[in-house]
Amino acid sequence: MGVSSVFEFESPLDARAEMKAKLKEDFDPAALRKEGILDYFTLRHFNVPGVAGAVAYALVSNKAAEKVGSEAGVAKGLFVVGNCLIAVGVAKFKSSDVFEPVITGAQAIFDRSGGICP
Repeated sequence: MGVSSVFEFESPLDARAEMKAKLKEDFDPAALRKEGILDYFTLRHFNVPGVAGAVAYALVSNKAAEKVGSEAGVAKGLFVVGNCLIAVGVAKFKSSDVFEPVITGAQAIFDRSGGICP
């Protein structure tokens, strides 16, 4: 299952500040460790070619998760276009399947935007 969202702000600076806050909220290693998420998932950064300033992360199941029969993953990509923050995310039953939908989704939205906040 995938989702994309557009958040419009007063300025590009505000959009970048929100992106930074969202990354800390969603992918802060200390918080993930404290919640026990990193016991079963590995945090991985990945690139989104062709999308300037994009930051993308995934939580993919590790060996401990596989031992208990869980092999899933989630991923999210964030980028700013003008004064908009755009998020593209996906959750899949197979963790290796989470990267490509985020990459292609972010690329498609970025290309369609023409560098202008939608």
